[in-house]
Amino acid sequence: MPRFTDAYLRSLTPRSSPYRVFEKGSDPGFCVQVLTTGAAVFQWQHQEGGARRFKALGHYPVVTIAEARARLHVARKLAETATGVGTARELLDVYVARLEAAGKRSASEVRRTLVKHAMPILGAKAASAVTPADIRLILYGLIKAGHAVQANRVRTQLHAMFQAGRYHDNDPKSLGTPVRFDIGANPVEAVPKDASVERALDRALTWDEIAVLWRGDGMPVLYRALFRMILATGGQRPGEVSAARWDEIDGDNWVIPGRRTKNGRDHIVPLTAVARETLAELREFSDEWWFPGRGGPISRELPSRVAREFCQRHGLPPWTPRDLRRTVKTRMGELGISKFTRDVLQNHARDDVSSRHYDRYGYLTEKRAALDAFCAMLG
Repeated sequence: MPRFTDAYLRSLTPRSSPYRVFEKGSDPGFCVQVLTTGAAVFQWQHQEGGARRFKALGHYPVVTIAEARARLHVARKLAETATGVGTARELLDVYVARLEAAGKRSASEVRRTLVKHAMPILGAKAASAVTPADIRLILYGLIKAGHAVQANRVRTQLHAMFQAGRYHDNDPKSLGTPVRFDIGANPVEAVPKDASVERALDRALTWDEIAVLWRGDGMPVLYRALFRMILATGGQRPGEVSAARWDEIDGDNWVIPGRRTKNGRDHIVPLTAVARETLAELREFSDEWWFPGRGGPISRELPSRVAREFCQRHGLPPWTPRDLRRTVKTRMGELGISKFTRDVLQNHARDDVSSRHYDRYGYLTEKRAALDAFCAMLG
């Protein structure tokens, strides 16, 4: 058992199957696994519950010998101080807490999605015991139900969740916490993403297709109104429209609060006559939400399903609610509306110094004129 040096690690050659080399020194269990590809991964061998475990410490040479050794010391300290091995549900709590701390508005939606689709299978299971087979089972259920794109989204969220668990165990701020996860390899890594269901974001509806959608033949009133409002408000983000509240209306304007916008700034959207007519149809559904669902606003998943069924029924090339934002921007360009006005209307972040620090003009007149021109083409 040699002492690890860069020269020694570079001399290791791959074999027909992975193998480990342990270091002789003051860090028992410190080893490197050489994969059949020639990649080398630092690991720490230790006992847990009477079983031998290997914790990954990073790939060499991205992680240096000194860095891997430091990670081993942290992992050993965590093993000494932690009182329990975290479950997948506890890992979800840690992951969502990190999203919330980072100010990510998606935190609640991530929790809802993973509680619904992943926790029935993973919930009480130790996070370190989750296998690629478990992940595959979760995604298979979604794909079998016809939600292949959603399966990819869940895969992405699960991958990030397990990465958060690995980060938690190695974070010095986590020392002394009552739980650790001891996740070796991320179990999602081995499960491929279905690239065949992803497509480039380039779909924009034609004027004729917009007309078909605006009529909304056979579509439930609530969803027809939702799609109409996305169009009539200049292609605002579907999630911002679907979660809109009546108390956000201020006279002839809709004020989207910064806590719900992507750039964190309040966004004022003029309400044209067409938009107000559409809103009048919604008053009977709820006193709080424009588009009410169970205990809150309408689920973000349902509009995509309605759009897909609508396209199938009317023989249209498929589109999603997000495509309506691109549609408005494209068709407004055809009407001669400047890119600057279209960007301002859709609340794109303006990162130049002047815009960020000095330009406080709201361009309300320009936005209203653009919306009036576009809405004149609807119906």
